[in-house]
Amino acid sequence: MSEYLLAQGASLDIFSAIALCAAPKGSIALQKVDEVRSMVKANPNLLSQRLGFAHNEWQPLHFAVVENLLDMVQLLLDYGADIHARTAWGMTALCLAIHAKNEKVAKLLTERGAKVDLSAAIVSAQWQQARAILDADPTQVQPGGQNQLLLHYTVQQGLVESTKMILEYTDANIRTRHLFGDFVTNLTPLHMAALYGHAQVAVALLEHGAEVNAKDTESLEITPLHLAAMKGYVDMIRLLVEHGADLTLLDSVHGGTPLGWANHFCQDAAMTLLKQFGAKE
Repeated sequence: MSEYLLAQGASLDIFSAIALCAAPKGSIALQKVDEVRSMVKANPNLLSQRLGFAHNEWQPLHFAVVENLLDMVQLLLDYGADIHARTAWGMTALCLAIHAKNEKVAKLLTERGAKVDLSAAIVSAQWQQARAILDADPTQVQPGGQNQLLLHYTVQQGLVESTKMILEYTDANIRTRHLFGDFVTNLTPLHMAALYGHAQVAVALLEHGAEVNAKDTESLEITPLHLAAMKGYVDMIRLLVEHGADLTLLDSVHGGTPLGWANHFCQDAAMTLLKQFGAKE
């Protein structure tokens, strides 16, 4: 399909060109490295262009790192890509490389001057270095800090020890905007734990004061229990209810309770458990 579109005169943006470089051998995509070189040579501003909100505002370097495109990473750095640029969630290129286990890319970034900052230290489990960074500047993970959404990241990934460490330095109820279907939501870390089913992370959040009935304040007004019910995570449902989750709260768009969400998404086990806890149809 990509070959057909290009043959019909479709133009490439830099992200599409980089993506095509990761295509299977023999594809037209393998020729796109030179095209990216021409693009950034003609317009260096492309190096700092960002993908949209739904894609975490990555720059081309972040995209190439995650795709494990060593030659492309080298090219982008040679033409001036900012090796310390961060995604919307505060991740540097080195952090992304470490998390993706792209060792050759991580080595290249280090050789080119990338530093093990807080995000990289966290994902690589360098606890001593991470704590030293936080002790020196705890505002990094607080509202307005350059790593203010790092807690959401560790929660999403189910990194229990990392989450516990960050919670020593920031509010368990810090929020981030998150695309949820067609809606932009404003979720707490506990929402994220419920959405991804990380019960041990949720325990840590609740122990540090996470609001069990926190509502998304941007659009849907959903609680963590709505999300756990939607996904059918019975252990998470049990944990939230045992910590005081309200079974009767309604979302603002559909007027649904957590039981209603479980029913809509055909989560029979979740429905059974919620009814056992007293939820009404």
